[in-house]
Amino acid sequence: MNTMGLDLTNLDSNEKEVLEKVESIGGHLLASEIVVLFRLAKTLQNGSKILEIGSYRGRSTNALGHAICGSDTELYCLDIWQDYESQTTGPRQTDSTASNLSSTDFAVFEDFLRNTEWLDNVRALRGSTR
Repeated sequence: MNTMGLDLTNLDSNEKEVLEKVESIGGHLLASEIVVLFRLAKTLQNGSKILEIGSYRGRSTNALGHAICGSDTELYCLDIWQDYESQTTGPRQTDSTASNLSSTDFAVFEDFLRNTEWLDNVRALRGSTR
């Protein structure tokens, strides 16, 4: 398979493992995007700081997290994590795996926390850029 100019049939063992783990998390990130995020984060100097704006259920957070695991790099995740139930269009409405979440307003945030609990260097920030 070739998407975004990335040959997904020629991944190293670490990339394959990350792809398998991250694809089990609900969300919208494509396989090629998971690999690209992982590779980009791997190039960062130890002690770097990453700001992810829009984290939803933690799919991209995990792609980045696998790359920085065991380092002093910090990952800050900013998302509103609210009002998903009242949105008529949005990530939850187009996420084919969202039906396994409860219908509470905090279900997405709780899922994000479960999906990222293994990461020591992730900081969840509930808020907006406005």
